Amino acid sequence: MNKTITGKQVGNFLLNNAVIIMMLIAAVVVSILRPNFISEYNAKNLISNTAARFIVALGVSGCLITKGTDLSAGRMVGLAACLSATFLQRADYTSKVYPEMGELPILGVFLGVVLICMVFGFINGLVISKLYVPPFITTLGMQTIVYGICLVYNGAQPIGPLVQAIVEGTGPDHMPVMYMMQQATQMITQMEPGYHMDAVLRVKNCLYAHFTGPLAFNQLATAKLQVLAFENDIKLSGNSYTIYVNQDEDDGVIDVFMETK
Repeated sequence: MNKTITGKQVGNFLLNNAVIIMMLIAAVVVSILRPNFISEYNAKNLISNTAARFIVALGVSGCLITKGTDLSAGRMVGLAACLSATFLQRADYTSKVYPEMGELPILGVFLGVVLICMVFGFINGLVISKLYVPPFITTLGMQTIVYGICLVYNGAQPIGPLVQAIVEGTGPDHMPVMYMMQQATQMITQMEPGYHMDAVLRVKNCLYAHFTGPLAFNQLATAKLQVLAFENDIKLSGNSYTIYVNQDEDDGVIDVFMETK
């Protein structure tokens, strides 16, 4: 039995799926104008940028399905990031918020931050279910409260640097892979010739040295890595990266990475 598709059905389909259709059209147009849009690198970039927002959207969509809403979800993510950055600071950082804690395990910090954020979610639930305040008003107020807590807690300043994780490589040479979670506390406005600044730096195989002291002697870190490479017959590629973790008038804290072949 043949089923005829009417113009009204087509119109209803286009109206019900207008957003998806427009997104597909935009993706096709951009792919034609920018061929590198459909590439492995760009796919990874899109996934990494939307991963956190996607999780938040899933949580909020659950509230919307039950005829509620949660305007505080974004601020709660900010609070979780603020607390995680505080507890994951390196032990040798001169301005560590809680120096007596040392370096905490990432899993422990994760569970602790989840429990803290659950308290605010529990308060939202109590106000809505027991005091019968509409979810829109409740979560709007909680959003402002959480944002104020974040500003007071960190003084509206960046938190860093964070701990670094080194994972043993799976290749035939078992070279370690370093994952850095780093946030600079200030921008360097004047760069010497031959240097440039990158917002994100990924180095797979490298030697690493941590220097604390007068910036006039920061070349000691580079020299130490060169001696280490010579003694252990490690081939260097010639690329060197310097990250200024903290900087005062004369002293500073820097991380030096020298890429290996």
